[in-house]
Amino acid sequence: MPLELGNTWTYQVSSGLNKRVEEIKVTEKTNVGRNTGFVLQSPAGTTTLAWQGNDLVAGRFANSEFFPPLPLYSPLPDGQELKWKGTIRTAGSSSNATATLRSAKSKETIDGTEFELQVGELTIQSQGKTQSVSTWLRPRKGIYRQEHRVNDQLVTRVQYVSGP
Repeated sequence: MPLELGNTWTYQVSSGLNKRVEEIKVTEKTNVGRNTGFVLQSPAGTTTLAWQGNDLVAGRFANSEFFPPLPLYSPLPDGQELKWKGTIRTAGSSSNATATLRSAKSKETIDGTEFELQVGELTIQSQGKTQSVSTWLRPRKGIYRQEHRVNDQLVTRVQYVSGP
């Protein structure tokens, strides 16, 4: 994902029956865990992302913070998993959580051309709920799609419209 100051992406955001187009911009550098990362600003709030080696990690989404940073993608071989254990803070309340990240590949047709995208499939267990965040990465373009589900119900889908 080209995380560089000033980079801007436009996404279609679907949440329930609501659809809108939002711009996300890299506005500054920040620490994400022990790594130098970036702040991404959008009307929905602030996200912090960093590369930790080959792994894309999030320190914050618009309404949640993760201690340590939560892995969104890792180029794991088939059948391997990356385990995470930490704390999620949402609306001033903290809870213990565990997560499992798996990697997959997905063929997507974008503007008439077929691409093989890398997909991070993250499953989070916290407070008796199962959440999943699936993140499709398009090389040199960034996040192509991201879906957030709670107990298998789609909550939010973010779909790439344009960007660097």
